[in-house]
Amino acid sequence: MHIDNSDKEIKNCTNGKVVTLDSVHDKFFSTKILGDGYAVIPDDNTIYSPVNGYIKSIGENGFAVTIKSDDGLSLLIHLGLNLNPDLKNAVNLAVKAGDRICAGDIIGKFNFSEIGDIDPTICVIVTNSHKLSRFCVHTGKALAVDTAALVYSL
Repeated sequence: MHIDNSDKEIKNCTNGKVVTLDSVHDKFFSTKILGDGYAVIPDDNTIYSPVNGYIKSIGENGFAVTIKSDDGLSLLIHLGLNLNPDLKNAVNLAVKAGDRICAGDIIGKFNFSEIGDIDPTICVIVTNSHKLSRFCVHTGKALAVDTAALVYSL
C-alpha cells in the first residue's frame, strides 16, 4: 500500500509480534466475522490505547474493551483467545466506559499467570472496517505506541 498524507494509523497496543487475523488460532477472529484488523502475540502485559477516542464499553471480566476513535472507527480489543469466562483477576483495567483516551494511554494490564496455558494473543478488530477504503497491516516485531500496526484511509 502506498502511504500518503491522508493515511491514518492504528498503533500497536502492546509490545510483541503483530500478525494478520487470518493467522490467529480462533475461527471467530480469523474468519473476520466481527471485522478486519490485526492481532499481537504479546511480549509484555501492558495494554495501551491504539487510537485517540473514548472507551465505549468493557466486557465482563475485562477481556473485551471497545473504543470509538475520534474519526469514527469502532475498535474491539480482545485480550486472549478461547478464554474461560470464569477467570477472575486476569485483567486489571485502568479505564472505565466513557473515559477519554489518547493513543498510548494505558488501558490496563493482562495477568498472564492467571490464564495459565490459554493463548494470550490480543486481537484488535475494526468492527466497522467496511468504512476503510484501504488498509494495510504491518506485521512483525513491534513496540507498543511507537509502531503503526494498521495504516488506513477512510
